[in-house]
Amino acid sequence: MSTNSSPLYDVEVLYDIRIPMRDGLELSANLFRPVPRDADETFPAILEMIPYRKDSWRFASDHQLMTYLAQRGFVGCRLDVRGTGSSPGIALDEYTAIETQDGYDTVEWLAAQPWCNGRVGMWGISYGGFTSIQVAMLQPPSLKAIVPMYATDDRYTDDVHYIGGCLTASELSQYALSQVGMNALPPKAKYLQGDWAE
Repeated sequence: MSTNSSPLYDVEVLYDIRIPMRDGLELSANLFRPVPRDADETFPAILEMIPYRKDSWRFASDHQLMTYLAQRGFVGCRLDVRGTGSSPGIALDEYTAIETQDGYDTVEWLAAQPWCNGRVGMWGISYGGFTSIQVAMLQPPSLKAIVPMYATDDRYTDDVHYIGGCLTASELSQYALSQVGMNALPPKAKYLQGDWAE
């Protein structure tokens, strides 16, 4: 892999790719793929899974980062976690066991795609960092690296929500309310052809 910081590839963006989970639910992802120079060229993938609505609230920043990665030879995958954004299901809490399984399933799905070389990494800031650590604990065979930022492996004593075992003030208002509000919104109507209101 070149360390050149200039773009090396054109980018193909695929919206609302449905990734199957072990329980049959299909979660929504946007993929940012380098356009291969020849038919046999494959790429590693980088996964970020967070609940912050990839198609609205995080759209511009996701495009900037994932396009940058794809231009340099990585497939960028931005997944709405179960029950958030355009992914079906119910988000009962953060970092649940089923959400962590979803991360495992997504890593292995990415690795099995014909455009992937079988190597997948995960990254994220805060929520994405926590999910990276938790998915890595399950040891998916194709997960080769994680880059968790502003995250911890001890959520009870050293977390954004709990410090020393005590719930932080931010958890009582701003963050919790923003999550309820975002998750109450419907999926992006374009994906469902406007049928969500029915």
